[in-house]
Amino acid sequence: MEHSSTPSSDTQKGVAHLSTTRKSSLRGLTVVAVLLGFGLSGTFLMADMSSNAIEGQVKEFIADVETESGVNIDYASLETRSGDIELGDSLPIKAPLTELVFKDVSLSESEADSDPTVTISQVVLGAPFGETLMVKHKLPETAHLDIKGLAIKNTEILDDLETQTGVDYQERLIDLSAGYQYSDEAETLELSLGHGVTDMNQLDINAQFFGMGEFWTHAQKAYRQEMAGATPSKELMDSLLTGLGNGQLAGLDITYQNRGEVEESFAKMAAESNMEVAELKQQLNLTVDQLIENKDIAASLKAFIAKPGTLTISLAPEAPIAVLQLPGLVMGGLMGQQAAALELMNVTVTAK
Repeated sequence: MEHSSTPSSDTQKGVAHLSTTRKSSLRGLTVVAVLLGFGLSGTFLMADMSSNAIEGQVKEFIADVETESGVNIDYASLETRSGDIELGDSLPIKAPLTELVFKDVSLSESEADSDPTVTISQVVLGAPFGETLMVKHKLPETAHLDIKGLAIKNTEILDDLETQTGVDYQERLIDLSAGYQYSDEAETLELSLGHGVTDMNQLDINAQFFGMGEFWTHAQKAYRQEMAGATPSKELMDSLLTGLGNGQLAGLDITYQNRGEVEESFAKMAAESNMEVAELKQQLNLTVDQLIENKDIAASLKAFIAKPGTLTISLAPEAPIAVLQLPGLVMGGLMGQQAAALELMNVTVTAK
């Protein structure tokens, strides 16, 4: 059963991203990101894309990362595949890419540790490696990263996470994804982010930006400096932010899929307030009526409260909105100008 507010048409598909860990787990996850991002740095870009050549250069790079970070990285196998590949799960774009597929990745604080801090079932990095990207420090116009089945194994980290979030991650797996495609000719940027947790939720965000040429030019400069071991100057970073602000949001979809998290939250909130879940839902509905002026949007939110499934918030403005204008629109919506802000951004909320 679908319930939709309809002040607008559909845009692209969903996003998102979230995940917090304590310092040691962040270090481990950062190493994963560095490991998988090294392809973009041109560490092993080559005309010869044989498996042995890639494997050798990957191992060399991992050794350098281990030395610098103090984190031990292992993986069971590395495969390569090429072709017209879809960019991850949530970005509906296909591009000619080469993917590196790491199976059974594990991170530990040191080689002496018998138990890993983090394990990952599969990591996929896709980018136009090989002859299509021979410039060492060039940020590719298309890339994606997918992490499937990330499990936190360290008891101390698990305890800290549960204290901070109220969620027990011991038996739960985390999926993360990110993808983008930039068009130099059209100066458009498609961005996708995703985060999912077993038996809890899946959050996906998909955004499209216009007028991103200035931003991309400065991003390339900053990337080259980073890859050369230099810290980008404050002036360059300011120019990068200015370029982002001069861009325009053409479309945005945020999709939340409930996998048990909402029911668990409702039950906890009701117990803390000494009431039944049905009473809590009635109060939430009253709050929606008080805060949301648009009746279609309010109806979709109340439909989700009644039967939590999938909730999608879409922005499909008739004309692209300047990124710098977005904070003002949000504040205006919170300060008594809700109808005008929703109309300009052409907001649709759909509950299924």
